Amino acid sequence: MAGSLLLSACSSGGVAPTPMAVMPMPRVTNVQTAGSIYQATTATNWFETPVAHRVGDLLTIQVAETTTGTNKAQSNVTRNASVTAKSAKDNGADSLLERWFNIGSSASAFQGNGTTSSSSAMTATIAVAIVEVLPNGAYVVGGEKQVMQGRNLETFRFTGVVNKFDIQPGNVVASSKVGQAKVARVEDGQVADGANGGWLQHVLLGVSPF
Repeated sequence: MAGSLLLSACSSGGVAPTPMAVMPMPRVTNVQTAGSIYQATTATNWFETPVAHRVGDLLTIQVAETTTGTNKAQSNVTRNASVTAKSAKDNGADSLLERWFNIGSSASAFQGNGTTSSSSAMTATIAVAIVEVLPNGAYVVGGEKQVMQGRNLETFRFTGVVNKFDIQPGNVVASSKVGQAKVARVEDGQVADGANGGWLQHVLLGVSPF
């Protein structure tokens, strides 16, 4: 029976769902009420635009990250050396020493050039929740979004610290304003498996000296 269950699991062809991110939600404290309709903890001013400021409130993060880097190195090294000696006589032992020492010369040259460049860009929109309010009034936010297309699963995660003064109308925050931002985009499925290659290929590439 265990073998049949294993075969049925392998033949399903589905992508196993990844666990959702667990956010550190603080414990809700009991608030003493006076029995009135008005509650100070949930009150909203009629003359102001609602702004996310409590744990659990949502913010929209507009992710627009672009990085570009270029590194260039160039070196030229040339070295020449020679050893010569002149004897007083054209024959005899002095002449033999002259022939030996006049062959002591060498020359070497090295030239190297290297250039590396890299660039990356990411644009997305994700809703995050306030998971903690820091003593200075900043908000610790975090969220995750998963999109399933066919047999390919795309997971997008975002965490960071938001300054309440950087919140734009509509509770929108630019990713460039988020401190300690961590952005992750992970793909799982047939496309990712085709791009990564097999496990044996990774082993051979790791041990191959070429």
